[in-house]
Amino acid sequence: MPVTTTDKLSGKKDTVFVSRATSYFTQFNRRVAANLYLFCDIGPNLTARFVFTERVGVASPVVMRVRFDDGPVYHDLEDFRDESGNSLDLQSGHPEDDEGGKDTNLRTLLLTSSRVRVEFTHLPWAKDALLEFKTDGASDVARKLDCGSRK
Repeated sequence: MPVTTTDKLSGKKDTVFVSRATSYFTQFNRRVAANLYLFCDIGPNLTARFVFTERVGVASPVVMRVRFDDGPVYHDLEDFRDESGNSLDLQSGHPEDDEGGKDTNLRTLLLTSSRVRVEFTHLPWAKDALLEFKTDGASDVARKLDCGSRK
């Protein structure tokens, strides 16, 4: 779903893609969900970031098993964005059945899918957690973002 944001200092409007997880997992007897954000990061980089509703990790890296629609399962090994332990970026991974295979840019697959399922493995308190996100419309938002024109 596209969401428009406004920079508080410059007044510049920007659009990001946000998808709320259709499921949750349990940690300390509390429900934990996440949002998937697609936006332009510093420079011309398109970023796909999972942001959890609370801290889920303290140790990096975290293994993510990712599946777009009914395609192959990919492995992605990522570090938490900061010490808060509540956000991870989707980067690149290789198909699970091709351990020596070439890495694939998973953000590109995200733009052509209608859903993505992600299993976050080895989270210290939640153990293995599976979340699903609807990604319809992500490619439309990415085209509007035009990250390549930013410096």
